[in-house]
Amino acid sequence: IRLSPPERALYDDVTAFVRAVYAEKRDADGGAGRGYGFVWTLLAQRICSSSPAIARSLEALAEKEWVGPEFRQRAMVLAERAAGAEHHAKLRALDDVLDTHGGQRVVVFSEHRPTLDLIQRHVEARGVAVFPYHGGIDTVRRAQLKRRFRDTPGSVLLSSRSGAEGLNLQFAHVLVNYELPWNPLVVEQRIGRLHRIGQKRDVVIYNFAAVRTVEDRILRVLQDKIRLFELVVGELDVILGRFEDASELERRFTSAWLSAADEDDFEREVQRLEREVDESVREAREAESRSGAIAPADNAERLEREFDALTIPARVRLAYGTRLMTLAPGVEAERFRIGLAASEIQSALRNAVVPDCLDPAGVGDYGPSVWIHSVTGRGRTVSLRVAAERLPVTLIEVAGDVEAPLTAISDEIRSP
Repeated sequence: IRLSPPERALYDDVTAFVRAVYAEKRDADGGAGRGYGFVWTLLAQRICSSSPAIARSLEALAEKEWVGPEFRQRAMVLAERAAGAEHHAKLRALDDVLDTHGGQRVVVFSEHRPTLDLIQRHVEARGVAVFPYHGGIDTVRRAQLKRRFRDTPGSVLLSSRSGAEGLNLQFAHVLVNYELPWNPLVVEQRIGRLHRIGQKRDVVIYNFAAVRTVEDRILRVLQDKIRLFELVVGELDVILGRFEDASELERRFTSAWLSAADEDDFEREVQRLEREVDESVREAREAESRSGAIAPADNAERLEREFDALTIPARVRLAYGTRLMTLAPGVEAERFRIGLAASEIQSALRNAVVPDCLDPAGVGDYGPSVWIHSVTGRGRTVSLRVAAERLPVTLIEVAGDVEAPLTAISDEIRSP
């Protein structure tokens, strides 16, 4: 997407301003991120979302006690410019998507409420039914909106990150990432809302990224380095094994963007991060050749060939991340909530001791099921309820010691 000249000028001016405020705060107290991490992350990520989102964050920044009078005045001037912006290149791109998929249900994700409000007004002006679906809407109302979206061909569902928790949308197949989350697991989670059991069509994904902006670099890393849109569910955790977790990429992107002296400096930092991602992918592929941990085609073939001779944990381990594994509704949301990486599930399954690890769990919608109780290589307790008497294997429930969630806290709770 190419920004209009006014949008480009606003992006460049806000970028320079935010970096200047960050540098002064960093120099003044020895660490700008100390105690203000979310402020900087929100500012950085909203700069590519929409002008109303930029305006909201600049207004909030101007109210901070630690912002000096000069910066406060500049923030308000920029906020006024952003609030009055009339050019929205991403809305024009969204128009193209809606024209292309007329009569089909379209799901649009954005992290930021001001952007969702902007999109809602624009889509309604086209005469298209639109259903906002975010954390500020109660559970009963959400269920009603989901039913109306399902029953209204040609409509649009607007969802935030928190609104998407537990959302199953296999009856839709067009997804728009209005801006790209800087955490690849959040992108994977979005795709999983549509690309799940019951989906009868290929999922079409549109990733909006403005040329020569921070999200242009992020798309490059996600698409060209991680190859995120080609992975199967659960594979991302494995190929990013060199990093603490996927949110580390978000932190690194934010820090690099804020600290950069200019765009050339930022590009150098992104290239350094890309080299680390390349190395992590290389290590994962080498591990694949040794253990087959992320070779879904090979695992699926072996599972079909040796199914009757395999233990239940072995069946689940080979099925995980392949076409022979189905996920019950809510499983992925719970896995993200307790911070359980796919690599930890694989580790626990490899460590499972049969028959001591198995407990009958009764017969339900997926047939006879059992609990598998085991521990990961670092001692974390993991329990999986599975139906593995026939193919496809179904993962029904996950449980384990709760650690840091794999995704950030909802934007509705934390936004200014």
